[in-house]
Amino acid sequence: MRAYRIVKKRHVLSAFSGEGAKAYGGRRNRPGIPMVYAAESRALAALEALAHFQGAGRHIELVMFEIEIPAPLMKRVDESSMPPGWRTPDPQAATQDVGSEWQLEMRSVALLVPSVLIAGEHCVLLNPEHPDSSRVMIGYPAAFAFDGRL
Repeated sequence: MRAYRIVKKRHVLSAFSGEGAKAYGGRRNRPGIPMVYAAESRALAALEALAHFQGAGRHIELVMFEIEIPAPLMKRVDESSMPPGWRTPDPQAATQDVGSEWQLEMRSVALLVPSVLIAGEHCVLLNPEHPDSSRVMIGYPAAFAFDGRL
């Protein structure tokens, strides 16, 4: 499976460490749990970045990574098994537990989860501590910029 990740250019060397999510937590992980967030399409990665940077992305140098994940290394969470309230604007403890438990139990190197921003689309979580991390192929970062109309 192919996935995409957009990060600030200044974070290019640590883009797959999971340290940012570990320090602050996120929608799918509690603080203290390293996690790397990506998306199944360039467009969803861009929307996720835009939502995360709240428009400041227009003035920040960004890069996009293309990621190749072998299908056998990925698990999937269906929308029907997500906890109530999983699409609320603010992360809920129950949704943080979904990713945190997956990461701690080392179930797989990647987890496909439903997107909050676009129904029917998926985000990809990567576990940087999983033994199969070296089997995930990460492309070179390419400059990324939002259209000025955004």
